[in-house]
Amino acid sequence: MAPDAAVKQEIVKVYATNKGDTGSQEIQIAVMSHRISTCPTTRSCTSMITIPVAA
Repeated sequence: MAPDAAVKQEIVKVYATNKGDTGSQEIQIAVMSHRISTCPTTRSCTSMITIPVAA
């Protein structure tokens, strides 16, 4: 489950690298880490995680 808006805003506030930053690597990693850590079961969340495969 994706974090709600309030949680995501707090993550952005904590991990932003500069004013107006909303998509840096730090923020993306923090959001994904939050999604993984709050997932009820690993099996139900694996569909949310996609890993690109080289052809």
